[in-house]
Amino acid sequence: MAATNLNRVFRIIMGVFVFASVAISGFLYHRLDTHGLAAMDARLAEVRPWFTGLRLTLLAAVIGGWNWWVRRLADYGGLTETQRQRALSLRWRIAGWLVCLDLLLAEGLWRRIGEQLRAILED
Repeated sequence: MAATNLNRVFRIIMGVFVFASVAISGFLYHRLDTHGLAAMDARLAEVRPWFTGLRLTLLAAVIGGWNWWVRRLADYGGLTETQRQRALSLRWRIAGWLVCLDLLLAEGLWRRIGEQLRAILED
């Protein structure tokens, strides 16, 4: 029963992410097709601070609410006390990975590293 509940939650979450991804992709394609790349780039530059705030808020909600999230999902999924303690102990490891991914992907760290390496190799 517990695995079924967690499986259902996982499927719902994945369905929401897939739907959101398709909807956002469709919207961006429509916007690109009707307004052009320059207008879309200008609009993305305008909303970048909002996206940054949303990203940091979600990151803080996951890290700050980790104990609450684990308790709720463990109760819903029927996890044992050992599994719950293990999930609680993973908080800072997961937080570290989320921050690393945020720096690498959202903040363009890969691009900056590539530019630095290219500059070093060209000299």
